[in-house]
Amino acid sequence: MERRKASLLILLLLAILSIGAWQLFRMQSKQEIAAASVEVSTKQAQENMLISINLPVELHHTLKENVHTYSGTISLPNACDTIASGMQTQGINPAHIRIQLSSEKIPCQTEVETRNDFSVSFSGGKQAPILDAVVFNGMELPYTVLEDK
Repeated sequence: MERRKASLLILLLLAILSIGAWQLFRMQSKQEIAAASVEVSTKQAQENMLISINLPVELHHTLKENVHTYSGTISLPNACDTIASGMQTQGINPAHIRIQLSSEKIPCQTEVETRNDFSVSFSGGKQAPILDAVVFNGMELPYTVLEDK
């Protein structure tokens, strides 16, 4: 009789462990699906943002008193969106640079595409720097550089 009770207890414990493992597996699957859908929606939002940008981005390079300036314009989906610009430099003669642009999507009642100007500058020698990339919200964009006199 004791042996039978022990066997039933073991079977009951195995059943509880199996159900617990199955529930844990289901929870992990749901979390992975939720994380994947967030990643997809983020990529779609970035792609939608890029649709409004005229590519390649046209940059104007000027050199005045040893200050290199790159400027351009990007169209964003609405008038409330803001753009921030920055630059990473590496090395000298010639310097290698990466222009970094970012946009913050702000809820707005007017969905009118708006042109946003940006400009980045740095002091350097007379030798033109090498532009390695133009990055917008983490994505590299094609660009052309026009030399202004």
